[in-house]
Amino acid sequence: MGLAPGGMRRRFKAHLLQVRASKTTPLLLKYLEDSEGRTGALFVPANPRAYVGLREVEAWKAPEQVRPPPIAAAEPAALDGGGEVGGAVAAADARGGLELHLDPRRTMDGYSGTGYRGVFEDYWPSGYKRERPFTVMYDGSYVGRYATVLRAAVQFARLEKGMPLLDMARV
Repeated sequence: MGLAPGGMRRRFKAHLLQVRASKTTPLLLKYLEDSEGRTGALFVPANPRAYVGLREVEAWKAPEQVRPPPIAAAEPAALDGGGEVGGAVAAADARGGLELHLDPRRTMDGYSGTGYRGVFEDYWPSGYKRERPFTVMYDGSYVGRYATVLRAAVQFARLEKGMPLLDMARV
């Protein structure tokens, strides 16, 4: 555990360099990479070596990879109530489903996003934003607003695959 750029506490893979007689910070570590294997300046601390206490160190365990199942043709009601959208996705992707893209930052401490890449929550207690609180951004451009996070994630996945967007106005 250490401080990442931006002051957030995160897990890092490190190498033990030295043990000293200090009671507060007896271990000298060299940070190698973050918990996802990234080594760039944005992911590891600016100072690669640090003295830490015993309570801040634990044995390395590889993080679990959580993947939602793809939306397949056999699941027409996969998009919270089905309807035309679920059927359209199932019909368009009858060869094996559409894989949704998870946000790589979802495992970071303090992450408060939706969990899907390109999907953001923009809720407002009244009006149009209340009915469709999730927005999709693709390639730096606004795509649209959607009622559920799954519908928004499906739209982003369709753009990533080069498929046309579903017409959500008819749903």
